[in-house]
Amino acid sequence: MKAALITGQRTMEFVEFPEPAATAGKAVVKVDSCGICGTDLHGFLSKDPYNPAICGHEFSGTVSAVASDVRHVKEGDRDVCGVSAACGR
Repeated sequence: MKAALITGQRTMEFVEFPEPAATAGKAVVKVDSCGICGTDLHGFLSKDPYNPAICGHEFSGTVSAVASDVRHVKEGDRDVCGVSAACGR
């Protein structure tokens, strides 16, 4: 699986990552489309201390694998995802 990774100010690389697995309590969503938003742009243009960061944290896709204990989604479901990190405060 490839991802666009912001590695520094105005620097980006396409990096190969291992395919994710549907471990306990989780499902895997195969990304069909994603957007590049203001957060991604800010990280790319600035000396952001959170780099490296993967672009495209707002995406849609299809559930491709589900752990046996997951009940709220099933394989084939369409999903919209927005992933963000909390500051911890």
